[in-house]
Amino acid sequence: MSAFSGIQKPTNKIVAVGDPLVADRKVGGTVTNMKPGRLVKRGSTDFDIAIGTAFDVCGWLGYEQAHPSYRPTDVDTAYAADDMAPVLYGGKFVIVGSLVKGCVVTQGEYLANWTNGQVIGPIAMMEGGLALGIPFEKATSEQTTYIELPADMVVKDVIVDVSTNVASSHIDIGILSTESGGDADGFLDGESCAAAGKVEHNMVDATAANNTLGALLVESDIKSADGTALFYSVPKQPGHVCDGTAKTITYTTSDHAIEGTFWVVLEAEGFNIVGKAVESVDASSAAQDIMLLSSI
Repeated sequence: MSAFSGIQKPTNKIVAVGDPLVADRKVGGTVTNMKPGRLVKRGSTDFDIAIGTAFDVCGWLGYEQAHPSYRPTDVDTAYAADDMAPVLYGGKFVIVGSLVKGCVVTQGEYLANWTNGQVIGPIAMMEGGLALGIPFEKATSEQTTYIELPADMVVKDVIVDVSTNVASSHIDIGILSTESGGDADGFLDGESCAAAGKVEHNMVDATAANNTLGALLVESDIKSADGTALFYSVPKQPGHVCDGTAKTITYTTSDHAIEGTFWVVLEAEGFNIVGKAVESVDASSAAQDIMLLSSI
């Protein structure tokens, strides 16, 4: 049973609580990841389904609702091409989904759709889009989060929330430097972690290098005509548009025992909240099953 939720994770079933609407659809195209509990989208016709993405979903792939002649041997086995599979929708039911590797979610936090039919979180609603929370701790060399940004996802901003602060500490956040086009401080460059709480960017300074918004989010630094010139970092509009090649979010900290969460503000058509976590799950090192209350 999930701690404090009162809901028992089902055995070789997908729906734990509730009565979803069911529509039988034909599994079309690539069947990789077409496993029960994954999000799916419309396929080439209204009658076909394909694996869901961060931009498009229509429901959840069911299991126990399937006709026995099409039902896989267990919930970890994918449907085959041309199988008739149940798509579950309508909300107000608890289903077992798949949480993306790199995520740490607490009961009650929101989740959104992601690639391969998985869910990602925690998600918070912030100005500019939905924000993905990623925990950080001291890491003096570039640390991967395992979170990969899909092509055409727009990064609007990154906001650091410090829980354990240390004087003179800072953090860089960006995209894995070994990936083509990657930039380890492309989102934030030297953002202060000296005070607890959410951190304001340094956008105007007499030294351009002191501005903390990274190159991937900055259009240009503008120099003022003041006696002592000031440099203003002009944010890119609509933000950093991901290319799907430079994609893995990373961070690097100063040599201080700091901790917290940074929120990557994301925007894309079809990227939405799909449910709320019924249990706390740590998928920091591997994808994990997660029970969630569906909102779709």
